Amino acid sequence: MGKIFKQLARHWAACLAVVALLFVQAYCDLSLPDYTSKIVDTGIQQGGIESPLPETVRQSTLDALSLLMSEEDADALQNAYGYYLQDDGVLKLRSDLTDAERTALEEAVTTPDIVLYMAAAQNANAPAGQNAAAMAPLSSYQSEDETAGAEAETMTAAPTAEDLDAVCAQFTALAQMPGFSREMIQQQLASAMEQVDETTLSSMASQASLLVSLEYEAQGVSHDVQMAYLFRVGGQMLALTLLMVVVAILVGLIASRVSASIGRELRRETFSSVIHFSNAEIENFSTASLITRTTNDIQQVQFTCVILLRMVAYAPILGIGGGVVHVPMMVFLLGFPPLVAVATSTFVLMVSAAIGVVGHALLAHIVWAPAVAVGCGAIVGAQLGARLARKSKPRLIVILLSCVMVALGCQLVWRGFSL
Repeated sequence: MGKIFKQLARHWAACLAVVALLFVQAYCDLSLPDYTSKIVDTGIQQGGIESPLPETVRQSTLDALSLLMSEEDADALQNAYGYYLQDDGVLKLRSDLTDAERTALEEAVTTPDIVLYMAAAQNANAPAGQNAAAMAPLSSYQSEDETAGAEAETMTAAPTAEDLDAVCAQFTALAQMPGFSREMIQQQLASAMEQVDETTLSSMASQASLLVSLEYEAQGVSHDVQMAYLFRVGGQMLALTLLMVVVAILVGLIASRVSASIGRELRRETFSSVIHFSNAEIENFSTASLITRTTNDIQQVQFTCVILLRMVAYAPILGIGGGVVHVPMMVFLLGFPPLVAVATSTFVLMVSAAIGVVGHALLAHIVWAPAVAVGCGAIVGAQLGARLARKSKPRLIVILLSCVMVALGCQLVWRGFSL
C-alpha cells in the first residue's frame, strides 16, 4: 500500500481536488434529509408557515395582537409592517428587518398568537347565536388540568376566518370600553402562563402557526403561501441533488483519470524494465507472467486507487460505520491483511474523530465528564485489542468480522419488518 500512496502522491493536486469535492458531496448528502423534513413538517403539516410572525396581516388582526402585547412590543409590531398591499387593507412585513429584530418580534407575538387562536377556537365551538368572550382563553388557562382537558375535548370544530374576524371585533370593542387597561391584560396573561406546565406549553406553541394559517386563510392566500414554500424548498432540494450528482461525476472522472495515469506510468516503467532484461532474467519469468503483471496486476492497482479516492476517502468525511464499514471494505475489496486493515481503519477513525471533536467542542456539544471516562476506557481497550489481534490468526479475525456483519444485517432486516 505504501507504493500505491507514493503513486497517488505524484498526483497530489488531483487528490486534493477530489477531497474538496467529497466534502461538497457530503454536505449535499447530509442536507437532503433536513430538506425532506422541512417539506413534510413545515410545508405539508404547517401549510408552509415557518414563523409565528405573518408576512402579511390585516389591520384588524394586527390591532388585536397588539392589544395582547406590552406597549413597547406593540409599537415595534406596528412599525414592522411598513405599507399596505394595494388597497385591500393588508399590511406587509418590512423586508429591512434585521435578524435580531425579527427574532424579538417572533418571541413577542407567539403568546398573542396562541391566545387569539384559542379565542377563535372557542368562538367556533360556542353555541349557535352566541359568541365566546374575547378574554375567555385567558381564564381557561387558570383552570385545573382535568377541567382544561375536558374543555379541550369538547372543542371539535376548527376555527375559520369568520371566527377570527369575530374575535378581532370583540377585542376592538374591548379596547374601546371605559376603564380598559393594557396592563390588566398583561397581568392576566402572566398569571395564566404561570399555571401552564412545560408539556402543555410546548404543545400550545404549535397554535401560533395555526393562527398565522388562519390569517392567511382570511386573506385568501393560504394555498399560495404553502405552494410557494414547497416550490422554494423543493427547488433548493433539487438544486442540491443536481449539485451532488455533478460532484459525484467529477469525483469519478478525476479518480478515473488519476488511476489511468498511474496505470500508464506503471506499464511504461514495467515495459522499460522488461526490455532491459538479460536472457537469464527473461528465462526466470514466463511470457504469461509478464503479460499478467502488465495487465491484470496493474488493473488491480488502478481499481484500488479508484476505491481509495471515491469510497475510502468519502467514508470518514461522512463519519459512517467506523470499522464496521472500513475493515470489510479493505479486507474483501482491497485485499488488505486483516491486521493491517484494522490498524488502517483505526487511523482513519482517529483523524475523522479528531476533526469532529474540534467542531463539536467549538459548538459546546460535548459533555466532558462521560466523554473523558469513555475515552480512557477506549485507550485501555485498544491496547488489549491490539495485543489480542497479534496473537489471533488472520482467518479467525475474518470469520469473526463476517459473523458481526451478518448479525448487523439481520438486526437491520428485523427492525425494518418491525416498523
